[in-house]
Amino acid sequence: MTNYNLFRLRNKISLRKFLLNLLLFSLCPTNKFIVSLSQNLDKYIVAYQNELLLYNCSTVINEVPPNHISLINY
Repeated sequence: MTNYNLFRLRNKISLRKFLLNLLLFSLCPTNKFIVSLSQNLDKYIVAYQNELLLYNCSTVINEVPPNHISLINY
């Protein structure tokens, strides 16, 4: 399920980034629509990074041998 979430977030980010770059050719960067689109893009980037962190942490924890689990806390 996490891979699907990462895929969806990556697609949403790509779409918004493309749209933002396209609109910046014709609109001022301080335009309300551009600002809200940029904030929305930031929201999805943060969600993508959090999802990536959770995915990588779960992968690392699953790969650690049972006798070395105490090293993760340090």
